[in-house]
Amino acid sequence: MERKSEWVWIKKAPKILAEKYGVYVKENTLRQWHFYKRFPGMFSKLGGKVYVDLQVVLKMLEAGREKEDKIRSKIQKAVNLI
Repeated sequence: MERKSEWVWIKKAPKILAEKYGVYVKENTLRQWHFYKRFPGMFSKLGGKVYVDLQVVLKMLEAGREKEDKIRSKIQKAVNLI
């Protein structure tokens, strides 16, 4: 089931991510991603404030975790062959 979008002010996003989801991302990291347009669907600007969709952050981090797991399993297989 698709999670509903959860938009929060970029200044409050790190605290909410840490408390609610156990994910630690600094505010400056989020601001850099916004500035360099790393993940365009993750950010929105309204009234001069930047908002972050926490569900997109979680999806992006999960995708990165899955990619690392695949690489880790390939390395483990290669080590077992030696």
